[in-house]
Amino acid sequence: MHFRKRISARFGNPRPNRFCRCRSFVLRHAVVTLLWMLSQMPTPAAQLLGRGVAFPIFLGDQREPAASVRAETVSKDYQRKGFFKIGLLPQLVAENVTVRFNKMADAEKVLSALSRHKWVGNNQLPVEFRTVRFETADRPEPILSATSLTFGEAGKCHLKEVTLTHSRTNRVRLKNATLQLSGTSVAALKFRDGTNDCTITLFAPGEAAKRAAQIVGGL
Repeated sequence: MHFRKRISARFGNPRPNRFCRCRSFVLRHAVVTLLWMLSQMPTPAAQLLGRGVAFPIFLGDQREPAASVRAETVSKDYQRKGFFKIGLLPQLVAENVTVRFNKMADAEKVLSALSRHKWVGNNQLPVEFRTVRFETADRPEPILSATSLTFGEAGKCHLKEVTLTHSRTNRVRLKNATLQLSGTSVAALKFRDGTNDCTITLFAPGEAAKRAAQIVGGL
């Protein structure tokens, strides 16, 4: 008995350690339970704002539009973090968007105009395009398509699952990329190839996908 008291006095009582381990287990179990309960809760529903939304983009005093933008639907939805929708982070979502350039010479100016456009019901909310393609009237294949495009800061937009098309047999797929919509480097598409940072000009006539293929090896 005296020996245990001397050990406790010298090294402390081992019981608090067992208490700490028990408390950590309880906390971990509580976190897991909370996450499971959140996953069972109904997610905030998207609010449909419009169907078949379309608008032209005019530049300066042009009588004909330089481009047109079409979206199957525009909704107020909520940003996702992992598997969860966060009700405190609303955004506008345009589904199946097509940006068609009438004149490739105006493509860079059209991008700048697109970055400034205010969508249906947009009160400074973040905007995401889900499934988007950039195309011209004179070619069947899109110049660029992506499963997601989100407008960021400093005139940039972030793209996921990108496909660059040089021809029907020459396509390049990128997991992520950044497209500059305004500023001095407008139309610059930036992506990462392994450890290298790469940049190409998206609207260099017929060269974007070809150069990207040279960089990443194509498919």
